Amino acid sequence: MCKRIIFLISITIANFNLYADMVDEMINELKYSSSFKSRLQAAIFLGKMQDKRAVDVLIANLKDEDYAIKGACAIALGNIGDPKATRPLIELLRDPEPLVRKEAIKALIKLASNKQTMEDLISTFKNSEDSMLKMGIISVFGELKDDNALKSLADGLSDKGKVGEITSQIIMGMSGENKFKVLSAALESKDENTRINAMELVGTIKDPRLVSYVLNILKDSSSQEEIKAAKNTLRKLKDKIDVEEYLRMARFGRSKDERDIAIQMLAVVADERCIGLLMDLLKDEDVFIRGRSVQALASIGDKRAIPQLEKMLKDKKNERIFPIIKNSLKLLSLTK
Repeated sequence: MCKRIIFLISITIANFNLYADMVDEMINELKYSSSFKSRLQAAIFLGKMQDKRAVDVLIANLKDEDYAIKGACAIALGNIGDPKATRPLIELLRDPEPLVRKEAIKALIKLASNKQTMEDLISTFKNSEDSMLKMGIISVFGELKDDNALKSLADGLSDKGKVGEITSQIIMGMSGENKFKVLSAALESKDENTRINAMELVGTIKDPRLVSYVLNILKDSSSQEEIKAAKNTLRKLKDKIDVEEYLRMARFGRSKDERDIAIQMLAVVADERCIGLLMDLLKDEDVFIRGRSVQALASIGDKRAIPQLEKMLKDKKNERIFPIIKNSLKLLSLTK
């Protein structure tokens, strides 16, 4: 048994030494060979071996005169996955040969799961005036498959007072699915500015899948600025909202929370169907639902609700929501 183990170990060591020798040989081939075919094969081999010893020589050959060599080296660097190759690959996005740019994009997509690569991509986009470079970076983000890399873009929406210009340009250049992944992550961020800025973009792209995320913000937020942003966003998404479903939920929802969300949505849509149901809900058996309907009608500003609210103040079963009714009447009296 001992002899067999020693034999296997010796075979493993021999194979490792052979592999190491082959990598060294291919590195030298790529460096010094005068044969285009040999150098191309060396680059392909090094990419398949994924040995980091080859990174420096592959980066150096991204400046080769032949576009096929540059493309093969870009592919190899993407396969190896060393973030050290990020900036040289970004520079390759300026290459006049479309095939080279395409391979650089593919390589950067593979590297984008690395935090430093993401930072380098965003920083370059922000500081460069080169339109070809910027379009290349947008293409990288547009084709990302790594969800964590996509979600990290949400951090770029945290600037107070405005949507981060750089991040918004990148997001708007992405595929619909990637836009959804980034913005859904941003809408669930713990940072209020990120959520508010994300909602501005949601109002532009109008993806109906994001409606529920904005509704949750409207329901849970205590920030008046954020609530206002949520309502404005939902108004922009009116044509994407299934109003009939929210009418049903407001009347027959399975829980107070579900009905509450629906009532808030009806206040945003605010067409005659919504106002009519909200008026009906002022007589609901649940005092919480009555109170939320009062607030919804006040936010719409429809003075037709005033007589009904005044009537509610005379009914003791509404005593718990008297303050809400009184404040709502004041708001409606100020409505033009």
